[in-house]
Amino acid sequence: MPGWKFKVADRSGRGVLPGQVGELRLKGPGVLKGYWGDAQASSDALTEDGWLKTGDLVRSGPFGTVMFQGRAKAVIKSGGYSVYPVEVEADIEEHPDVLEAAVVGIPHAKLGEVPVAAVRLRPQAKVTSQELVVWAGVRMAQYKAPRRIVIVDELPRTGTRKIQRDRLLPLFQDSADAG
Repeated sequence: MPGWKFKVADRSGRGVLPGQVGELRLKGPGVLKGYWGDAQASSDALTEDGWLKTGDLVRSGPFGTVMFQGRAKAVIKSGGYSVYPVEVEADIEEHPDVLEAAVVGIPHAKLGEVPVAAVRLRPQAKVTSQELVVWAGVRMAQYKAPRRIVIVDELPRTGTRKIQRDRLLPLFQDSADAG
């Protein structure tokens, strides 16, 4: 669109190289100038030179393309690694018995957080939670592989069909801070 620019930036605002993940930032005629009477919210949302910090994490691609990786708030910090739930979900959904997956982080005493997942299975699927954990552990880097997977009939959703990740956390209450 005319007058609009975007960039993929690291935390300091510098552009990232193709293939790297960063925050999507926008600049253009429709970007807010700030929040009325709320300097802190304005500072959190905008850079000094007017770029909107969207909170969306994207992987920069060739020819100015980007691939959505998730929300900055949803990133799981595990043992110094950043785990992007959308990547782990895509890997889990490659299992032939899995219809959909949702990944969240739970507290861990040594690693900060670890990923866990809730999955919906396809009709007539017979795979167990433990089999899925083992399967994921073979396919993914150890820091990305869910420590626990629970099978659910439905994933909690908002009226707009967005998964309510915070409503998944009670499913893993007994797992928090477990090795």
